[in-house]
Amino acid sequence: MTLYKFFSVGRTIAGALLSGIFNFTLEYFFVFDNEGGFAKKLGRYSIIFFINMGLSFGLTYAFNYLPANLTFIKFVVDFVLFIANFFVARGWIFAKKMAHKKDDKKKLHKSEEVHP
Repeated sequence: MTLYKFFSVGRTIAGALLSGIFNFTLEYFFVFDNEGGFAKKLGRYSIIFFINMGLSFGLTYAFNYLPANLTFIKFVVDFVLFIANFFVARGWIFAKKMAHKKDDKKKLHKSEEVHP
């Protein structure tokens, strides 16, 4: 590995880590309503972050054999992962506790009861 490739890989990893930190911060404080659980959510986000890094590399490498521009392939792969990540973040990383939803359903059923 040449020195240029070594630093290129380093810049890519550093950029991905900074992007991940920035995205987690935005999602935690501005996108989703959060009530504590910072460490748990950061741990979950980290798991998804490293899975995404692997998927991005693996899918880009796999689709590299298509007769298309590599930059375009990388864009499409990362865009699809971006959309999927929103749903994973909403449903698992920053999910509301299910107990609140069950309590809301109980309240709804009680309000529907007929009182003479």
